[in-house]
Amino acid sequence: MDIWHQLSDDSRRVILHAQGRAREFGATAITPEHLALGIVDAGPGSGRAILEQMGVNIEGLRTALIGASPIGDGAGDDAPLDLDARAQACLQTAHLEWRSHTAALNGRANGEPLPQPKLESVHLLLGLLSPTSRSECRTLISHGVFFGEVRQLVHRAK
Repeated sequence: MDIWHQLSDDSRRVILHAQGRAREFGATAITPEHLALGIVDAGPGSGRAILEQMGVNIEGLRTALIGASPIGDGAGDDAPLDLDARAQACLQTAHLEWRSHTAALNGRANGEPLPQPKLESVHLLLGLLSPTSRSECRTLISHGVFFGEVRQLVHRAK
């Protein structure tokens, strides 16, 4: 699925940071844990803002995500890393959440077209938490970050 052009700068930073973390750990693919680290570490963005709004201990979460990240023997080059199957499922779910959110926003526009928003890192966070992706990031859940609560905050904020 090629959605790079639909991603906000924030989401692109998250994915690039996740790729850097995967390389750092010698992984041969980007996993959901790497994506979650991207949200935590890539600087200010909508996903990190939601975590902070929820009162999540960011340092504790970062430490747990690093511990949960797979360690590999390294790809050894600078070629882009692919998403593993679990991370692909999370990204697909993030895309569905983004489309649903966009449709809800357009429904509130009283018939006037709204500018097309980009897929934000908060949608990536939803993809990492969604039980429908069957790849949810258990480390986020164990730190009190739940799909329903994040989704409610996202829809309330817009």
